[in-house]
Amino acid sequence: MSIGKYELTLFYFTLLFAITSASATTISTKPEHATSNIRSPQKVSEKLLAVVINGQQYPSDVEALSIDGDTHISIKDLRHWRLILPLIDDIFYFEGITYYPLNKIKGLHYHIDEAEQLLVIEADVASFEMTKVKASPSGFSVPEPSSLGGFVNYDFSLQSAPSSTQIDSLFEVGAFNRWGVGLGTFITRDLSSSRDMVRLDTSWTMDNPEKLSTITVGDAINMVVRGDDLFDLAVYNGQVIFNHNQILLRFHCQA
Repeated sequence: MSIGKYELTLFYFTLLFAITSASATTISTKPEHATSNIRSPQKVSEKLLAVVINGQQYPSDVEALSIDGDTHISIKDLRHWRLILPLIDDIFYFEGITYYPLNKIKGLHYHIDEAEQLLVIEADVASFEMTKVKASPSGFSVPEPSSLGGFVNYDFSLQSAPSSTQIDSLFEVGAFNRWGVGLGTFITRDLSSSRDMVRLDTSWTMDNPEKLSTITVGDAINMVVRGDDLFDLAVYNGQVIFNHNQILLRFHCQA
């Protein structure tokens, strides 16, 4: 079996291309980082430490390396803490992880509590990356109109003596619908002899959440001081209260 010049030439070109491609393809085992030199330390002391940053306990422990008396933390952990890492000449690569010296971070001070196996870090605000929050305006959500309803609160008082028994009561009645809520309080004295009910005060309140306003129409109690009397006099009168965006207006009327 003979091989022609054409087949032999094609074989040489194919072999040359394969060798060139294999030479050009390399696998880097060192991570990329914006530094001029990544080197492996010769002697390393490893510690597993708990971490406190500016008084806040970090939820998990970290592995710290002691190299030439300086403490190094992995770049992954430092990035997770949002610390700003200045560009430096040398960082260290150990067992597949890149470590950065803490003493190269501006505005950061640290110490290690050997007894507690604790790494305590105090860092200035400028040592951390800025947090950006992108907020978007949201529309006002109009609440659903209230359905028709009501409630009653009551309180009874019983006083008993050998010659008499007295029962007093206090009622609060409320009703609400889509137009607002109405409240009224009433009192009865000595139910055993009389069942007359006395109205204390009533009011109706209407809310407008869209305009942040509230209107209340009803009774008000004002305290009036009469000269040198030791006791004040309570005066009932009508009022209209308008509250808009924390601006309160009161209008009183008295017959």
